[in-house]
Amino acid sequence: MTSMHVKMSFKEDLPTKSKFVFVILCDMANTDNVCWPGIRRLSAISGISEEEVNFVINLLIERRLVERRSKIISAGETRINAFIVYPKEKQEKIIKNKQSNIKTNYFSQQLESKNKTTEKNKCQPVEISNLISEIRKSLI
Repeated sequence: MTSMHVKMSFKEDLPTKSKFVFVILCDMANTDNVCWPGIRRLSAISGISEEEVNFVINLLIERRLVERRSKIISAGETRINAFIVYPKEKQEKIIKNKQSNIKTNYFSQQLESKNKTTEKNKCQPVEISNLISEIRKSLI
């Protein structure tokens, strides 16, 4: 997977073990966001027990960061899990948030710039009104 997904995974608000397993899944995923590690392999890589890895996977699924697709082979004996990291709906939400943040930053910069300009303009009318009153006084 791209380093972008791994970087995005660091920003997720997750407990340490969950974040670690999630980063591993992001790192293993292909360009279609899919990976096929077994629970034993995730346990071996992470140093977390298989039971805890199962708990973490369920937490990631619950938070919609990962989808699990299971396939049973040979009369129910072998089960292959495919994990989809950052499912499409989650990616769309991330993209919308980034776009929203970009727009928000742009508009806040524009507003800040406008406020600075307005502050400068506020000073000028006061100076002009003082000037006008001084001119009136001198004419009298």
